[in-house]
Amino acid sequence: MDKVLVRGDGWEYMNMTHALRTTGSVEYSTEVHHSMEQLAEKRPPDSYPFAIHQTLDKAMAKGDWYHAGFVVNEDGRYYPYHFFLYPLVAAPIELVLDTFGLDPLRALTLANVLLVLLALGYIYYGSKLANQDKHWLAALYLLCGTTYYLFWPHPEIFSGALMLIAVLAWRDERPVLAILAAALSSNQNPPCAFLVPIVFIAYELRLWFQAKATIPHGAWKALLSRRHLLHAAIMIAAGSTALFSPIFYYIHYGTPNLIVKIGYTVPEYITFARFLSLWFDLNIGVLVANFGTYLFFTGTLLGVIIWKKRISNLAQLWFPITVCIMVVLMSVPTLSQGNWHAGYSVFFRYGYWLIIPLLIAFLDLAKIVPPPIRTTILGIALAIQSTIVLHNNVFAKYYPYLKLNGLSKDVMRTWPDLYNPIPEIFGERIVSEDGTLKDHDIFIFPADRAVAHKIMVRADMVPHDPSHRRAFTLLGRTFKPVGAYSTASVEGWTYLNGTFYQSVPRGEKIPFNDPLLKWDGWSSPEGGWRWSDSQKATITFPRIDPADLEGKLTLYGGAYKLQSVRLELNGVPIFEGQLEGEQVLTLDFDPSVLKASAENTLTFFLPDAKTDPELTNDIRALGYSFQWLILQ
Repeated sequence: MDKVLVRGDGWEYMNMTHALRTTGSVEYSTEVHHSMEQLAEKRPPDSYPFAIHQTLDKAMAKGDWYHAGFVVNEDGRYYPYHFFLYPLVAAPIELVLDTFGLDPLRALTLANVLLVLLALGYIYYGSKLANQDKHWLAALYLLCGTTYYLFWPHPEIFSGALMLIAVLAWRDERPVLAILAAALSSNQNPPCAFLVPIVFIAYELRLWFQAKATIPHGAWKALLSRRHLLHAAIMIAAGSTALFSPIFYYIHYGTPNLIVKIGYTVPEYITFARFLSLWFDLNIGVLVANFGTYLFFTGTLLGVIIWKKRISNLAQLWFPITVCIMVVLMSVPTLSQGNWHAGYSVFFRYGYWLIIPLLIAFLDLAKIVPPPIRTTILGIALAIQSTIVLHNNVFAKYYPYLKLNGLSKDVMRTWPDLYNPIPEIFGERIVSEDGTLKDHDIFIFPADRAVAHKIMVRADMVPHDPSHRRAFTLLGRTFKPVGAYSTASVEGWTYLNGTFYQSVPRGEKIPFNDPLLKWDGWSSPEGGWRWSDSQKATITFPRIDPADLEGKLTLYGGAYKLQSVRLELNGVPIFEGQLEGEQVLTLDFDPSVLKASAENTLTFFLPDAKTDPELTNDIRALGYSFQWLILQ
């Protein structure tokens, strides 16, 4: 059985679901902890690791204020910093699964499936779309990222399904349903609340203009009629469900938004650069990952411009234009995320529920385009988008969000100055580790080659060279530009874009895992590179100017038992002798053997056990473990 996916804040949502099912509360307590342990015994083997629950239990015992999405309040109780409306949907499903002996931890995934079916059901049986448009919208909805987030124990599908229903209901002049769906969605993703006042105001304005057209001097009477006031009160009541989350956190923490209080949002991050990153970044951009859908949008706009005479009145445009404005407004709060490069599948996860209203808006706008052209645009767009989804294995269950994708790497190799992403995106993907910007001062692409095309450094480390042509040194590494390089500053970091030859740091330790070094004939256990699989192994490092060196090579490593080893530098012998145990080996060599115009190779030769009677046949027991080297 496949493992239960845990992505983003999945731990927190699974805890909430189980707590709601077992105690009727989202408080994480010792009772819930032990119940989760019992659940672990019932689950299929290896389907889910529970170590974090043990850690959380210890954190509670120590009185830590925060751990894994749960925050202690003044009463010493731990509650989640995300709201629990989505887990509330999944709690009954967990109960059913557990009752029938199935894996309860799949409750959130099954909730996602039911929410997608609910959205599709509304498209086909609740909306007023034409039959053909129902098919188009269903396809667009399923291909816009729905499959990517289906297995996530996370509220993306929840918010996306409710936003689809809300915008369709708004289009179909069902304001109460539209407001209710948007308000409920906003409890998990607050920007969805923008739809609530927009629908209310749009309904009131439409009623006002209709009344004014029929009763020029008595329009106010229509707005003040008992029937209308009752309808307005129902809309307000529906919208007030958006207050569930703020009220809960105000009661328990004295603030309407715990995430803001903790400091996980940074208003200064709301910039145009982040807005562009949200939609167009080559690694996380919504419209880049949904390129087929993007073609549908642009093709529709072009069609409307060409066939603008088919616009019978401006009223045809108010709905799609208003939806686009609303999506821009919804985008703004998401830009303040302190963790911009959080876990996601294929593209920025907040962008999933942001793109869904645009599907409906542009499908409505496309009615202006002649039907054959409209069908062609949609057909091509869906074919391309289907290809993209298939390329990502449909569900993208194990998408490597800490790796640069192929498109961004191709662009950075060829036109590095065209792609200067938010530093989090670049830095974390270079080292393949989340939350690493604070631990590093320099990030280099490609990370494993002597020739770099893009260097990201802290702004105060940028070399002072107006010509952008001279060689410079950063953290002991020398970079020689080929021609002039360009610079771009983003959020306190600066990109150096061009072609740079890297040199080995002189007089400094180069650890075994330094990306400047390339390996052949070595295995890689924890702590160092072990030479054990052959009689020959090499370490290759970049070009280096011999004039800058004294001619000393220091190696630190160790042999498991006494053995004879020969070392050659670019084919010239520099050592032959026996190694045993840990030791620092300092060797003198002629610097002229090094190459300033090509890579250099240090070769290790180990005697063949078959020809040396003093050695055993177990080559793996004879390995030499390498830790670091210094060139001087």
